[in-house]
Amino acid sequence: MRGSEINIDLSEMTELEGPVKWYDRLILSVTARGEVVLNAKFRQALQGEKEGKIGVNIFVTNDWKIIGIVQDGDPKILFSERGHLKYMAWTQMLDKKGYALPAKYIIEWNEKAQMWVGVLQEVAEAPKVQRKRKVNG
Repeated sequence: MRGSEINIDLSEMTELEGPVKWYDRLILSVTARGEVVLNAKFRQALQGEKEGKIGVNIFVTNDWKIIGIVQDGDPKILFSERGHLKYMAWTQMLDKKGYALPAKYIIEWNEKAQMWVGVLQEVAEAPKVQRKRKVNG
């Protein structure tokens, strides 16, 4: 069958949505160096019109695959204005659970729970490149 020979009716077809771009997602990353980082999109969502540090409370499931982020109440966690935080215990716990680092949580607003909810998406590190040294002589 050839495309030029098909009788086609768009009203009987489903249009595909474009893929979500990485820069359109809300992401919280945890690095092997103990850094917890909010991407620009998520940082903007949390900060709104405010300036300065970003205060939140973060809750985790026992397996550390799901996090809940709440901005109400007395914040126990403060991100810098640029969305960075040093938190070695988080890195160590992910490592202890056997998750690859850096790790990323894809964040979405959960209307029912009235909080931001993140789901762990493991990202394997790029392989180390070994360069061979030339030996003179």
